Amino acid sequence: MKKKLQLAVVLSLLALLLASCSTRAYYEQAKGQGGQQSIFANGQTWSTDGAAAVPDAAANPVADAAVTDGSIVILDATQMADDVQTAPPVDPSATENPVSANTPSEVEAPVVTPQLVDTAIPVDLMEPSWFDDALFVGGDVCGTLAYYAEHSNGGLGEALFLTRTSFTLSSAVNGTMALAYRGGWYSIPNAVKASGCSKVFLVLGIEDIGRVEDEAYKKLWSDLITAIQEANPDVRIFVESITPVASGHDNSRINNAKINAYNDYLKDYCSRSGCNYVDVNTGLKDANGNLDSKLCRDGYYLFRIDAGETWAGLLRNPNNYAYDPRG
Repeated sequence: MKKKLQLAVVLSLLALLLASCSTRAYYEQAKGQGGQQSIFANGQTWSTDGAAAVPDAAANPVADAAVTDGSIVILDATQMADDVQTAPPVDPSATENPVSANTPSEVEAPVVTPQLVDTAIPVDLMEPSWFDDALFVGGDVCGTLAYYAEHSNGGLGEALFLTRTSFTLSSAVNGTMALAYRGGWYSIPNAVKASGCSKVFLVLGIEDIGRVEDEAYKKLWSDLITAIQEANPDVRIFVESITPVASGHDNSRINNAKINAYNDYLKDYCSRSGCNYVDVNTGLKDANGNLDSKLCRDGYYLFRIDAGETWAGLLRNPNNYAYDPRG
């Protein structure tokens, strides 16, 4: 019995000696691969500088691992997280998708394309009272708007309308026709002065297209605006765009292409002369760019009575002005 006990002690001592030699052999193998490395064996972490390292109590061991990758030798079923963090990078040639030697050390952030967001804000329409001190002058086209204003219970505030059948841009400038106001007859510049209004809207021009040459037509506009400004230097002038014609009603004399060209001229002239251009043309068109046939009786300028509401809405929308008229 005593001999059996002695034999067990000898075998235990021999096992401890072999384990020590095995650990030292693995340590020397790791050290021979160069660089600062770590191995974790038999409950202790060793580093290749010859000193035992203190295990990181906060590290999370990875279970069921037994890997030898040339950088870390793991002799147990666990691995310290620090070993992974301090290990040299794996040889690129051993990876499935090797990284080029020219790859920057810092990875560029991917370019993110911003998503388009609808930031449209509902239009803040001008109050009808904004037109209380406005004067509208024109011929047959303007008559529709005048009728709407009179029967809409203040759709355009207390605006004043001076209109006359067959009153044109040419007759206004040449003095062949005048506007009736409080028992007298006035030219547009004098009517503006007599009314005491601080805003004047000019609703003219379509009747003259095709009747006068281009340069003469442009001169009529400049002559009228200059005369109004000289007689009323403090009055704000608003030039409404020429209204379109309906499909099937355009011809070589009057057509939407010519109207659009004249509107471009008026918008440019207004910006140079201190007037405010108002685009009602676009809002009166259908999907094909022609005058909406539901708004007009003859396809040109004899607008239906119910078109006044659409027109007034365009005038109350500040986005239809070259610049915000409330400023």
